[in-house]
Amino acid sequence: TPEEADSDLEILRYWQQVALRKVGRRLFFASDEMYLRAGAMVPEAEDYEGFAQHENGIGMVRVLYDEIQRIEAGRASDLPEITGEWRSVPAAPFEGYRAERHPGDDPRSRPGPAVVVTGVYGAAALRPVLGRLEDLAGRELRLLEVTNSFFGGNTAVAGLLVGEDVRNAIGADEGPVGMYVLPDVALSGDVFLDDVALSSVVEAAGAPVVAAAATAHGLLDAVAA
Repeated sequence: TPEEADSDLEILRYWQQVALRKVGRRLFFASDEMYLRAGAMVPEAEDYEGFAQHENGIGMVRVLYDEIQRIEAGRASDLPEITGEWRSVPAAPFEGYRAERHPGDDPRSRPGPAVVVTGVYGAAALRPVLGRLEDLAGRELRLLEVTNSFFGGNTAVAGLLVGEDVRNAIGADEGPVGMYVLPDVALSGDVFLDDVALSSVVEAAGAPVVAAAATAHGLLDAVAA
């Protein structure tokens, strides 16, 4: 519950301070989901001590917010490519969710808002900055929050969205739409975790569908008017 998440964050902060006094590092970190669930502000970048566990969802929201701030300031992104250590694992796929896709015609000239398809936590992270992203994109954005029924409903990260849930959510969407934007982290090439093909979602959409890198730059590039 939000109350439990808030209590756990208090415990975490206590032990971070103990670790700082003892060894000079925080050592303990909460996942982004904990802050989103508690309705709490995510820590500043320096509190993540280099984002060593970014790939595990620890600090992704802070990286996104800081990236937006850099774009607003007109500064080139000087953030490092933060991907954890998965590239060093021999069994890791060579291309994975960065594999080439063939989305079809450029949808950006179509009228209507760009609909950002994401999980419950992704929507919670994006909602406070949606207006700022709209200003940067020069077009209206709308969030389509997808419940992950495939994993029982209590898995809410965008990277574990599956094709069936995405297809059902888009099929039931009655709002205005110029295009749908999917997080590329939910795909391996053109396939979701449940082996549903991206083409199946496209067929159900009734509007162009693109997969964008799950960063501020990736989203803005995909929806630019």
